[in-house]
Amino acid sequence: MEASMDDDLTPAEARKLFDDLRQEIANLKINQHQAQPFQPVAPHRSCTQQEMIMENFVKDPLKVHNQLNPRKPILVYKGTNFLVWEAALDRTIRHVLVRQENFTDKPENFNSLTVDKASTVTSLIRNTVVDTLGDIVDSSKLSNPKEVFELLKSKSSWSDPQQKIELLGEVVSLLNDPAPATDSTLSVWARLKSELAQPKLTWDEALGILLQAYFKPPVGVDPIAFESTVSQQLNEKRLSGF
Repeated sequence: MEASMDDDLTPAEARKLFDDLRQEIANLKINQHQAQPFQPVAPHRSCTQQEMIMENFVKDPLKVHNQLNPRKPILVYKGTNFLVWEAALDRTIRHVLVRQENFTDKPENFNSLTVDKASTVTSLIRNTVVDTLGDIVDSSKLSNPKEVFELLKSKSSWSDPQQKIELLGEVVSLLNDPAPATDSTLSVWARLKSELAQPKLTWDEALGILLQAYFKPPVGVDPIAFESTVSQQLNEKRLSGF
């Protein structure tokens, strides 16, 4: 059988056919690239100062807290320094929220925190109390910062009359201490001043507490009657401008 002429290609024709196929493939690639939608690159946005503050707080809340509160108050078991501890906590929260108004004076403010912020605040509270109070928080299984804060506040005894007597007793001991003052002594005075300011102890109340604790009645005199008589005399002198 004879082969038709169409089955035979000259070298020139074969080269032309090859060039045409190569050009067609190149055109297909160009058209495919042009058909893809343009994907614009999102411009880089710098974090605001508030976002940076919050990012640092969430990353390491205790570090931020201690930077804002160099004395690093830790809530003690009896809660005698509750107001000092609360003030430090409030200062930190107001800083990270860029807020001027007090925060902790209204516990319902805790409800305005987002989940991540609330979790971070709870962690901060848990890490700024003594281990005994931390155990109480853990056993309560509370995670909401409002509930944890109110639990610790309920455990506080900074307004307990007995605590006031103990604080004034420390003042009397310092007054009677004949040893020269040291840095340690000054630290004790500063602590007592701070703790006595928390329950807003008045001078009249302080005198009454000192009277009960240190002014003893004579032998054979009823203590209650003696206390009442002395208190009445003190009031009369105060009213008369003594």
